[in-house]
Amino acid sequence: MKLFDTTALVLENKEIQPGYFRMELAANDIACASAPGQFVMVSPGDSIQPLLRRPFCVHDVKEGADGKWILSILFVVIGEGTRILSRKAPGETVQVLGPLGKGFSLNTDTEECLLVAGGIGAAPMVFLARYLAQEFSPVSCKVLLGARTANDVLCRDVFEQIGLEVQAATEDGGLGAKGLVTALLDKALEGDSARQIFTCGPMPMLKAVAAMAREHNTPCQVSVEAAMACGMGACLGCALPKKEGQVKHLHACMDGPVLDAGLLWS
Repeated sequence: MKLFDTTALVLENKEIQPGYFRMELAANDIACASAPGQFVMVSPGDSIQPLLRRPFCVHDVKEGADGKWILSILFVVIGEGTRILSRKAPGETVQVLGPLGKGFSLNTDTEECLLVAGGIGAAPMVFLARYLAQEFSPVSCKVLLGARTANDVLCRDVFEQIGLEVQAATEDGGLGAKGLVTALLDKALEGDSARQIFTCGPMPMLKAVAAMAREHNTPCQVSVEAAMACGMGACLGCALPKKEGQVKHLHACMDGPVLDAGLLWS
């Protein structure tokens, strides 16, 4: 896999919902080389603050009017690094390293894909959804979105534009069903079908989804969110313990961020 370190022009930086931003970047080489589930390391590029790059999944890839490909990231403002990125205007630049990590893979016998996202975990699912719709159109896809409030349910309109069925659940009942996204998944797993689950979100949600997948004998890939400084296995900041009984750790940046759920939980 070829790696690129690119000074990328900001084409758009839009607050899609309060606190959540979608940034489109002119990063043709990285966009062309990216697969769903991979990530990039981004730095504002004009200052030593913040010193370290931040990891962001590849949110989407699309062709621009000039025939070159555009890379998108989706992020929530939670600290100084993302605050600086949120203030970037079109015409400014950021430094982008990628693509990094391992992405999603579809089993050849899959008849139905269930994309399960919690909050900002919807970010990598857009690229995956678009890829599945374009390359595996006979395969049925359903998107299940969970969040605390309606404001935290992300990209519902984009999934619908792609042509996928979307269901939502919020803890406060502000949008969709009241409760957790796992309740939607429980219903979606009814009946016999060669399904495959792809999920991203908070670790407790991933663990719950993995347990349900195991109960239904359904393959499940999880995209883990982890803090990291390098993205290439040097800093060891993204170490993840393997399932009980195994000492060895996995690293989100190199072994993931997409992992088979069975590697993490029994």
